Amino acid sequence: MKLERFVMPRREFRDSRTGRVVWQVTDGDFECVPPYMHKCAWSSDDRYLVFMCNRSGTWQPYRLDLASGEAAQLAEVAGAGFLSVAVDPVHDEAYCADGTGFLAVDLTTLAQRRAVDFGAHLGPADKGGRLPALNRDGTLLVTPRRGNAGPAALLIGRTDGSDEVQVLPLPREDVNPGHQQFCPADDNVISFCNYNDRQDDPHADPALRVREWRIRRDTGQMEPLVSVPPGFHATNCLWGRSGRRFYFHRKTVPGWVPTALCSVDPNGNDLRVYYETSDHRLGHSCPSPDEQWLVTDSQDPDANLLMLVHLHRDEQHLLCWPNASINSARPDKRRADLPPHTHRHAHPGFSNTGRYVHYGSDVGGRTQVYVVDVADLVGK
Repeated sequence: MKLERFVMPRREFRDSRTGRVVWQVTDGDFECVPPYMHKCAWSSDDRYLVFMCNRSGTWQPYRLDLASGEAAQLAEVAGAGFLSVAVDPVHDEAYCADGTGFLAVDLTTLAQRRAVDFGAHLGPADKGGRLPALNRDGTLLVTPRRGNAGPAALLIGRTDGSDEVQVLPLPREDVNPGHQQFCPADDNVISFCNYNDRQDDPHADPALRVREWRIRRDTGQMEPLVSVPPGFHATNCLWGRSGRRFYFHRKTVPGWVPTALCSVDPNGNDLRVYYETSDHRLGHSCPSPDEQWLVTDSQDPDANLLMLVHLHRDEQHLLCWPNASINSARPDKRRADLPPHTHRHAHPGFSNTGRYVHYGSDVGGRTQVYVVDVADLVGK
């Protein structure tokens, strides 16, 4: 099968409120969604940016050459979702969900290989739509099993095509794992959130109020990583590249605000609060590669910001206003024939060198990918 290639001319504009230059790098009668913010979206040299696109009627992975605007389909996959691609920048391979496994595609040559298949360990409800969760050098990939083919577990597979899989059962039956991530500093440590999250219930079992757990591959020992007191809600958690800090958003319950950008150390201690505000419902953030900055969006429907926050001094820079619809549906701009699973959050991330910030927005009615050059602010 011949894979698609096409060019999407870059649209450059100045944000109407900040005056900063923004690039819209995808466009068309379809939707394009960049990876989730705790997934790598860029090649090691920032030449290529990966995204999922429903141009063909199903979600397929693409790479975008930032300079030329050429989009090249990486593979023809089955059962993928709109966040089912991420990059291993050490080997410059994109990992794409394909049924019960993952393909790895060389970002330069587009050569494909079957990296890992979890099919022997999954139940029917666990198949398809997965997000790649790689360790730092791309040699391991972890995916959840949520009790359909046995107790809830994490499945850790080698990505060399051997289909060697470690099944790591969770010691608690009331915890269902999601948003699993390797600690970049230690392949034996995996963090994950609990889909039995009851943080908003001040009287719930404290274990069910834990937002994020950590488990060791070598011992199976599981401990809380992020847990906030009643009256608060922790969410949207991710590791910094060093593996020394674990970042998250802290919301107030009820009402969301005040909201803060925070982190803890790898053992869940040494809480740090970097920025707190009642002006915006801060939603998703991502640390820069050197962990000097956080880029954050807000989840104020139809009027949401993108901002840089310095982690070591009181300094913030408002970049632009993505104005993603969040959950407002925006019927005036979004055509009725678009699929119902349209992605509506900005989910910003940094490029591998730290020079660029990318985000998604459906401000024009269809989700597309946008890029902001922040080299003048972050010193790249």
